[in-house]
Amino acid sequence: MSFQMIFLKQSNFPSKDEKELWLLLSAEEQAALEKIRDVSRRQIKLHTHARLRQEAARLLRVHPKDLLFDIGEHGKPFFSQYKDLFFSLSYTKDASIIALADQPIGIDIEKIRPHRMRFTKNLGTAHELSVLRAAPDDLFLFYTFWTRKEAWLKLTGSGLTV
Repeated sequence: MSFQMIFLKQSNFPSKDEKELWLLLSAEEQAALEKIRDVSRRQIKLHTHARLRQEAARLLRVHPKDLLFDIGEHGKPFFSQYKDLFFSLSYTKDASIIALADQPIGIDIEKIRPHRMRFTKNLGTAHELSVLRAAPDDLFLFYTFWTRKEAWLKLTGSGLTV
């Protein structure tokens, strides 16, 4: 399996003119970004989508603007004209992650919040709940379970419909 993961942190975004990045995006991507009122969130999504296009274009030896996207049955995006390159994106408040691979892939990133998280019966299996209850560091374990579960859902394209 060929796999590439790219971690982007907002504080490390290049000082490059964002107008250049904007021009790499499709009209649909630009319209979606224009709807985001939070400047920080819009900036993260802009850099992430532009970087996805740049890296995928490099791997496919095409221009970033030439990449076309389609949406699967449950909302998972994919490259419509390149069936053997897959990707997954995830965002937090100030960071994002991109995964590219030659087979279906899912990835998730979460900002660990200091308050105590509780797994409810709606968010985990009986086994996950029993392991979580027995763990000395349930916050770390919660996020381990949660990010793996979200990555799996992104991999399968089923989202939270399962």
